[in-house]
Amino acid sequence: MNLKRSYILNLAVVICLGSVLNGLPVDSRPIIKDEGQAKLMQQINAGQKDNQLTVKEANKLRKDLSHVARKKAKMLGKTNRKLSEQDRAELISDLNDISNNIHKLELEKRVTSPVR
Repeated sequence: MNLKRSYILNLAVVICLGSVLNGLPVDSRPIIKDEGQAKLMQQINAGQKDNQLTVKEANKLRKDLSHVARKKAKMLGKTNRKLSEQDRAELISDLNDISNNIHKLELEKRVTSPVR
């Protein structure tokens, strides 16, 4: 039950952030697309469903992803809805780290799983 509650909470954070960012003025463009964050969430969910990620690993990755979403919202709030190049690079790096962690954990399961 806690897994379901955690998943719903993380999903709500991602959805809320997406709805906030969709209301941006026309002249400012979102730098880091929410589709990328959603795609990472889908990869985490698929990895857990396929038993390539444990519940603990998946929850950690979801927590990292929600941390990046909060960090992005905070950056946008401080700079009047515009990200600096340094902020963009930092967020992209964070998302890339999460993506790399997903793939690393999935590959570890393949290597350590018994051959049938």
